[in-house]
Amino acid sequence: DNSHNYWFGTDAGAYLLTNEKLYLFDTSDGLIQNQIRKIQQDKQGEIWFETGGFGVNCWIQNHFINRSGHLESNSSIKPHWQLNRNDLWFCAGGGVYQLNQNTLYYLPFPTENVDVYPNTKLSKQSVYSIARDKYGNMWFGTQALGVYCFNGSMFRWFTDHGLMGPAVLAILEDK
Repeated sequence: DNSHNYWFGTDAGAYLLTNEKLYLFDTSDGLIQNQIRKIQQDKQGEIWFETGGFGVNCWIQNHFINRSGHLESNSSIKPHWQLNRNDLWFCAGGGVYQLNQNTLYYLPFPTENVDVYPNTKLSKQSVYSIARDKYGNMWFGTQALGVYCFNGSMFRWFTDHGLMGPAVLAILEDK
């Protein structure tokens, strides 16, 4: 993080290594779930944790706050798909969470093409992986529907093009 600490996500919680001391934080410390899938830091220096149960915690002033349980619900502000350079993205069931200017929004995926793998028992649009490419496009690997790519104005959806199956656990961009 910005203070030269190291954070590690595990199935047992989040570890913080600071000043050669190691601390473990888990649900007894306010995490939604002990499985930590991703750790990110925003421009304000706050640390964000994505949990295995599609929850989002924020580390603020040395304690955890459940942010996915308190999504923006102002009816005058309807969340919509957009790309902003400094936004953070988190996996969710049926879509993603987007942190935009310190507000966390849940954004569902389009519902077309959800029957392409009719025999799967998995939650088809749950997201396993997220990556931003060098052009700023967002890529979302789903549990059972291949990959969505969002370029800021439209979605492209990939279920084949070399994919070995419908679940995409990781997305990385090479040189």
